[in-house]
Amino acid sequence: MEDELTNARPTEESAADTLPPAWQRVLHLPCDVDVELNISDYRIADVMQLIPGNVLDTGWKVGRDLPLFVNCQAVAWVEFEVIGANLAVRVTELADDPGEKGGNGEQGSPTENTAPEIEEESHAA
Repeated sequence: MEDELTNARPTEESAADTLPPAWQRVLHLPCDVDVELNISDYRIADVMQLIPGNVLDTGWKVGRDLPLFVNCQAVAWVEFEVIGANLAVRVTELADDPGEKGGNGEQGSPTENTAPEIEEESHAA
């Protein structure tokens, strides 16, 4: 099972083959990758009452993709998958424009509930 997880991660060599040479210098840099499952309508009082064994109803529909963030930027949609004793995520869709559509083309965009605002930067000449 560990081979399946290892094989799912792209290697630096395979990424370097498809990227411009300038990107090769940064391929080794670490980044934060997060999958976010938003639980709305939760209050501080609810958090204060949490105990081990509590189950939180997320309201998230089974089969609905979750947004995948790299350094706080939504880059893809994923679904959970069990591989042996590990919980993994499978990329189902890359986010061309996170504000435009959601996973499988049917959910709301990640910016509706979970993604940070995406602002265009203007570069003065």
